[in-house]
Amino acid sequence: MHNYEDFLLRIAKIIFPSILALAIFDQAPFIFDTFSRGQIIGRDAYSAWLAGQLAASGHIFDIYNSNAFYQQVVARLDEQAGHHTFPYPPPALLWVSLFSFLPYGASLLIWTALGFIAFVAVIYLHSPFKNKLTLTIIAPVVLINIVLGQNGLIIAAIFVGALYTAKSKPLLSGLLIGLLSYKPQIAILLPVYLVCIKAWRTFFVAGLFTALFCLLPMLIWGSQVWLLYLHEAVPFQKEFLEYGVGIGQEMKPTTFIAARFAGFDVTHSYFLQMISGFLACMIFIFYLIKKRENISQGFDVLVIGVATCLISPYVHIYDLAVIAAGVLLASYNGVGEASRSKIELMTIFLWGLPFWTVLINLFFYPITPLLLIISLLFLIIISTQTVKTQTHANSA
Repeated sequence: MHNYEDFLLRIAKIIFPSILALAIFDQAPFIFDTFSRGQIIGRDAYSAWLAGQLAASGHIFDIYNSNAFYQQVVARLDEQAGHHTFPYPPPALLWVSLFSFLPYGASLLIWTALGFIAFVAVIYLHSPFKNKLTLTIIAPVVLINIVLGQNGLIIAAIFVGALYTAKSKPLLSGLLIGLLSYKPQIAILLPVYLVCIKAWRTFFVAGLFTALFCLLPMLIWGSQVWLLYLHEAVPFQKEFLEYGVGIGQEMKPTTFIAARFAGFDVTHSYFLQMISGFLACMIFIFYLIKKRENISQGFDVLVIGVATCLISPYVHIYDLAVIAAGVLLASYNGVGEASRSKIELMTIFLWGLPFWTVLINLFFYPITPLLLIISLLFLIIISTQTVKTQTHANSA
């Protein structure tokens, strides 16, 4: 599409100052205030680092019991350190325990650098844009992940790598998908994708690596590690998802949370989540059935990322790095000017989705999932038009 990259660059430069101002406001207490309340830079990364330390010393119960974990945080920081939990499944312990022998500051620095470099690398390798480096650096989700000490960037890099190698390098792709067992809700649609594109070797290799990464924690820490996760961590996560309050809820773009903010009870919120998930899954499968070879893999990333946000009730704004990657990787070659307004509106929404999610949930009626469904439908329409346009051009 004519001048799409210029349009995206203008939008990115307009949104970035708002994200930067929000980040400075959020981080100001760490810079200017005294550390009297147990503040810790990197916040979420601290939970991962502490879980790694506890895992390395064999204190598995203290990781997955919320009260015990909080007491471990208090012992190191302060009684007012705030809400800290480690909600990730046992395969994540294989990652975080690698940082257990480093001081927290060094661990945070390496973790942040790895995520940033990995995300920039996959975009730089595959994006069709000339200004891809600038666009990647000023993507809202990049700054959000860095400020919160989150893992969204490295998860997105692994996701993109797995998808781009699904056909050509099944062993590598399967390994990368196995690594996504760290955050399985992000990979929920990848098995469907592999089946639909008939990447059977990758499908089976991914299953083997996933089973391996699920088995290794039991071999290292015993079978109780999974029992503790299922009996302690999962019920706590479920309780917080259903009845939690605060910014942690406003950071979720999911249908369940939108329904809760709109006043629905838990049962009806789950029902609406099931409806949105079913619709997203059907639209996604339709996309794959109609997909042709001339549709870019970056377009696949974008479609899967949007559909995942509609299927899983447990997605945060830092997980939207997959969608940001899709925006930077998707190609709209062959799409006519008639679709230009749809693409531009969708790009404004998806590019700033981490910012819009919090803003909408805090101050407006929670319609983020509805906008995601509309965006997903736009993507399917655009992909169909691309196929028709290019097919007509080839026949001429």
